[in-house]
Amino acid sequence: MDYEIGKTGISEREARENSLLYKAITAEAPSHASYYPGAEKIVIKLVYHPETKEILGVQMIGKEGVAKRIDVLATAITCRLTTDEITMLDLSYAPPFATVWDAVQIAAQKAE
Repeated sequence: MDYEIGKTGISEREARENSLLYKAITAEAPSHASYYPGAEKIVIKLVYHPETKEILGVQMIGKEGVAKRIDVLATAITCRLTTDEITMLDLSYAPPFATVWDAVQIAAQKAE
């Protein structure tokens, strides 16, 4: 299989089954700078509380870079970060590994 798949926290289905108040968005972002060869699409589904904007869960799939990003979002859930706070994280940038605005930040911006 050529894809990396990751999940942390709860899914949209789990939020619904537990009668939690939530919103969910799906975002697409490149795995690294598009001008650097081999950039692949990452798809991120972000589940968050609509009022507090606290991250509840994330599902992600892509051909590269998913594990790095799932770790960031697992930490965000543990620390109870909001979508606003994730947008402001100072994440690493290097053309072969990430874009200036990382995929997790692009997803968080879409939630706003």
